[in-house]
Amino acid sequence: MKKSVLFTFLLIIINFSCTEKQDEVVDVSSKTDKENGIKKLGFYEKGKLKKTFEYVNVCGKEYVNQGWHFNEKGDTLEQKSHFCKIKIEKNILKPLEESKVTMIYKPLLKNTVSGILLCKEDNINYCDLENKKFDTLYFVKNKLEFIQSFRHTGHKKLTGYVLEISKELRADKRYQERRVYFTLNFTVK
Repeated sequence: MKKSVLFTFLLIIINFSCTEKQDEVVDVSSKTDKENGIKKLGFYEKGKLKKTFEYVNVCGKEYVNQGWHFNEKGDTLEQKSHFCKIKIEKNILKPLEESKVTMIYKPLLKNTVSGILLCKEDNINYCDLENKKFDTLYFVKNKLEFIQSFRHTGHKKLTGYVLEISKELRADKRYQERRVYFTLNFTVK
């Protein structure tokens, strides 16, 4: 009797240790992400990346900033994802040299109006944004382009957020809103 219980116990241990991990969460943050206080977690199912979520620190709390869902081939599923894709023409500039910044926004909320609030002050974090001066720019069909230049040399940061506001009132007579935080880094030599 004791041998059969021991044998069954060993079979259970072997079964669990040899079973393939079905679900796994992996930190997929790049060095730049970590330097900007961003953490990206990849969620795997059966060895394939299914989704990635980006978290930022807002006033000491982790905030789900963006998310991407993928199909079996690894292509982004647009209808399930919410993100802001940012392309900077040049991030190393001379004084007064211009760089084109293009932002394409895939909103999370349905039926929304989106704009960005952009702060040009250096060394601020996402918690400091409430009482800062902003340039306000608006997306047209979820796309925004602007030209950026700087007068003085040094490391420059543009920090802000995309503000997504639903056009429809909720049951509590308030509009639903969401923010996607970002920091754009430039060096002026």
